[in-house]
Amino acid sequence: MVGGNREAVECARPIFERFGEVTRVVILRERETRVSRGFGFVDMPDVQAREAMKALDRTEWAGRKIRVDQARERKPREVAA
Repeated sequence: MVGGNREAVECARPIFERFGEVTRVVILRERETRVSRGFGFVDMPDVQAREAMKALDRTEWAGRKIRVDQARERKPREVAA
C-alpha cells in the first residue's frame, strides 16, 4: 500500500518499476468527485515488493513523506441485527 500524497500516488507505477515488475496499480478515489484519496495499492512479486517497501517507506516523494507497507486484509464489518 502506498499513502501520503494525493497527487504523486498517481505516478506510482514508474517509481515501483525501478524495483521490478508491477502487475497492477489501484488508486482509490472519492466516489462523487473522483479525486484521489491519497493512497493506493501496487501489486508486485513478493521479493521485489519487499525491496520496494524497504527502499521507499518514509521517503520524500513530491515534497511529502510517504508510507509504503504491505496491505492487510480488512476485518469483516459487523452487521447490525
